[in-house]
Amino acid sequence: GTGTDINISGTLDNLTLTALTADNLVATGYAGVLTVSGTANIDNITGGEGNDVVDHTADTNFTFAGGNGDDSLTVSHALTNRTITADGGAGTDTLEIGAVHAATDRFSISNMEIIDFNNNAGTYDIRDFTGQTLIATSTGGTNTSITFNTAATVSADLSGITGNEAQIDF
Repeated sequence: GTGTDINISGTLDNLTLTALTADNLVATGYAGVLTVSGTANIDNITGGEGNDVVDHTADTNFTFAGGNGDDSLTVSHALTNRTITADGGAGTDTLEIGAVHAATDRFSISNMEIIDFNNNAGTYDIRDFTGQTLIATSTGGTNTSITFNTAATVSADLSGITGNEAQIDF
């Protein structure tokens, strides 16, 4: 970002933003569907009341707070030792993995009810998923291999994760 904030409010049905530059995009006063792509120059997005759709398209740390609605965050760029922080808020929210990631890429997630690996096999730090309650799926194909790296912890709780076994190999 550049030390600036973009604040959005109103009741439009749909608002689509691309290629923004700002530290923070705040849409807590917006009631419609917010769609954002081209997030290379944004550090944080806070959604509004609608079904927000955000595509994080860069190798950068990024924070998403969905707010109300059935929100969707796609991480479509491979990361290099980065952290994605995602809080879906109220609603049935989806984190979509749109690229292959390594265990050194961290996903700090809360209130995300669905994680879609979208046929991108990868290795994930098990600490990012321990204690979560969510559905793991892969809409991009079948038999996507997901590996959980346990090197940084001595215990993990994956009991709240339901997997679609026809699509994902755990």
